[in-house]
Amino acid sequence: MKTSLVTTFLACLIAVATLQSTAQEKNQSFVSLQAGTGIPSGLYADFAATGFGFTLDAKKFVVKRLALGGQVGYFTMAGLIPASDDSTEKSLNHHLIPVMGTLGYYFGSEKFLTGGVLAIGFTRYEVTKTVKGETISTSAFKSCITPHIQSLVRITPRLSLAVSGSYYIFFGDIVDFKYFGLTAGVAWKL
Repeated sequence: MKTSLVTTFLACLIAVATLQSTAQEKNQSFVSLQAGTGIPSGLYADFAATGFGFTLDAKKFVVKRLALGGQVGYFTMAGLIPASDDSTEKSLNHHLIPVMGTLGYYFGSEKFLTGGVLAIGFTRYEVTKTVKGETISTSAFKSCITPHIQSLVRITPRLSLAVSGSYYIFFGDIVDFKYFGLTAGVAWKL
């Protein structure tokens, strides 16, 4: 179900991305704040459940259709603990803070922009485990790459609805881990 929902969402955004571009102007800037869900995939889905988080994104069009920017976010996901006969209280949480530079190419009209964005950077990854009331935390920095599809739907001349579909890929020492991010929020034109 999750996979078909994500696939449908991304297919719709890609179909809209073929519209002719007229809205992007050099030196046009946007800042967006979005909240949404993180859905683990691959091997990471064996260790983490669907979580929630937010992203703060800034971009500036350096030439028509091409934008440079940055993104910072925070996602938290509950860990999946294997079943056992041990009845002690246990909890496991994953916390991810991605910090990335972005390069995007946008299509659309003055009222609707959509584009493909590539983000490259690093993330602070932390796992917090609680057993019998004692909390143990480990963290590390991981490099990451994230392709996005982003859309902006203009509500007023300075305010837009922002929607993003992302696939976060983090490179680990032993195994890479990945999750889909689906977020929505508002964007302000500066």
